[in-house]
Amino acid sequence: MSLSPRDAEVTYPPDGYLALFQAMGRLVQQGQSWSGNERNTAFLNCGGTRFANVSAATGLDFADDARALGTVDWDHDGDLDIWLQNRTGPRLRLMLNQTDNNATGHSFVAVKLRGTTCNRDAIGARVEVVVKPRNSESRPPNTEQSRLIQTLYAGDGFISQSSKWLHFGLGRSLDIQHIIVRWPGGEPEQFSDIAADRRYVLIQNSGAPVEWRPPRKTPVLPPAPQVVPESTEQAQITLSSRLPMPRLPYRQFGSATEHAVAPRSKPLLINLWASWCVPCIAELKEFTTQKETLRAAGLEVLALSVDGLAENNRTQPADAQRLVERIAFPFESGLATLELLDKIERVQDLLFVMTAPFAVPVSLLLDSEGRLAVIYRGRVDIAGLLQDVANLEVSRQQWRDASVPFAGRWYRAPDERDLRSMARIFEDLYFDDASRYLELAVEQHATRPRPPSLTAEERSLMDRDLADTHVLLAEARQKQERPDEAISHYRKALALAPDSTRVHYKLGNVLGSQRHLDDAIEHYQQVLQRDPKYAKAHFYLALAYRQQGRIDEALHHFQQAVTLKPDFADGHHRLGLTLASTGRGDEACRHFEQCIRLKPDWPLPLNALAWILATAADSDIRQAEAAVRHAERAVELTDNENPTMLDTLAAAYAAAAQFERAVATAEAALSLVSGAESNRLAEKIAKRLELYRQGRPYRED
Repeated sequence: MSLSPRDAEVTYPPDGYLALFQAMGRLVQQGQSWSGNERNTAFLNCGGTRFANVSAATGLDFADDARALGTVDWDHDGDLDIWLQNRTGPRLRLMLNQTDNNATGHSFVAVKLRGTTCNRDAIGARVEVVVKPRNSESRPPNTEQSRLIQTLYAGDGFISQSSKWLHFGLGRSLDIQHIIVRWPGGEPEQFSDIAADRRYVLIQNSGAPVEWRPPRKTPVLPPAPQVVPESTEQAQITLSSRLPMPRLPYRQFGSATEHAVAPRSKPLLINLWASWCVPCIAELKEFTTQKETLRAAGLEVLALSVDGLAENNRTQPADAQRLVERIAFPFESGLATLELLDKIERVQDLLFVMTAPFAVPVSLLLDSEGRLAVIYRGRVDIAGLLQDVANLEVSRQQWRDASVPFAGRWYRAPDERDLRSMARIFEDLYFDDASRYLELAVEQHATRPRPPSLTAEERSLMDRDLADTHVLLAEARQKQERPDEAISHYRKALALAPDSTRVHYKLGNVLGSQRHLDDAIEHYQQVLQRDPKYAKAHFYLALAYRQQGRIDEALHHFQQAVTLKPDFADGHHRLGLTLASTGRGDEACRHFEQCIRLKPDWPLPLNALAWILATAADSDIRQAEAAVRHAERAVELTDNENPTMLDTLAAAYAAAAQFERAVATAEAALSLVSGAESNRLAEKIAKRLELYRQGRPYRED
């Protein structure tokens, strides 16, 4: 792929770095491996530059998509064990080194460093173990062969950190002369009285080793079977925590009316199939022959055909209908919709890092509350399905244990589904679903247990998390044009996070939009008390003051906004309008000109500047010509359809003594004015039109 950019500001063409990086990410999500699906390898250092591949002999040659490893003497038997981390399951493997050190006569020494004047973990220290080699008493003690050297690093591999115990294998050397520690900063310190097969804590500036003894009990992890299951066309994915589903619309055969899958009093299996799919047909027939068993288990089935949904489909819904009639399918059936398929695919993309192309048959098991519990790819195994239905009633912990394909111990219980992430994947196209997920997220956070053992900081984090969810729901209500509900959720967020500048600002905005100006002003002031340099808070506070007629205060805060953010085009525009309303046209023009420099294709400041230049009492021909240029550009940008822009252009033509064009333009403006609310504008344009017909320009008083 392309080289990484040297400059973060560089914009690459579509076929450049970013496009290729995204394509690489999509390949990984589709199950492709960075390493080409190679097995893990392990090499034995044979000395010098020679290494031997001992992957199979060590048992480390898994087909896992491995990423990182860390070494540690986990069982305190004097040799290093390995933790492996994988992108595929199992995510973690512990590989115990079962070498019999007593039989081999090999020994070790392990040290842990503790800094006092350097960093506490002594990261960066170099440790030299000086040993007296066996049968080599005459060899000088400072030869290379007698020194074992390690450096303590923070991170010692790809996304890895091994134990901070430095482990030295001594072979058959039992006589340790001393250990030299070069602490970060370079100061050496020697430690003597060190014995083999011991562990020591070496404290900076102490000069004396402290022996450390491991605990009597070592954590025991049950071994997991190492048999890799054979590849099949069937897969069962049991979710560790169940997921509320979006609205799933489908149609019954022969009907254009859409129905939505709704929670039922019983578990429901949604089966997606096609009449051209041989395994699908076999599966439907098996459902039919097993109907009594399935019903006795309390299961309902909804079989939805995808016939006719693909562009190259050779079959149509009628083919699916004839098939279910021919086999006398005993459960409810119908037709899937493109919306249903899209939503299911979005859910799967969120659940799985590695995505698979959509293929039938695929089935979803929903519990009696309509929550997704199990996904089946390929034909459903009836015995496994019945067991899953029975397991729907077990405890939460038992369900979690059943969700993993191998035995183990939970490091911590899986979290509840983040319903806010569900909202995000639907907000672009299915806003009602996104809003519903946010409602459920609020309920989820509000009902989350808060045991007395929680610290004040933990309670504060939970409050802020719930406040963030209220904010997201408030934003959703604004998009749904339900401002009263938005205000309610913002107030709930503030009750949980009263010092949140962001929530005060957003609440001020929605209050201002509903003309609750006093309340809006109060919240903008709260923002500025906490962050006086918040330019947009100054801007919206100024707007509120402007609507209340408090012009001096509005001018002050508009000025603050553009001073803090000189490229704030809206700020310059509003400041210009407010200055113009007070008769300070020259100052207003400077801000309109700055606004045009920032946003040259915005018609409003062009129109405002043209109006001042054309109608000022002291306007001259140079100003008039400039007014014409700006007004013509504003009219062009509004496709000659805006009467206000045309009115300004007519005034500019009149100021430049082009009265025929002024008359024609004013008449065009008048023809576009309609509606009772535009009567005042029509009257003003008509009065100015009479002036142009008399050969007189319009001047502001």
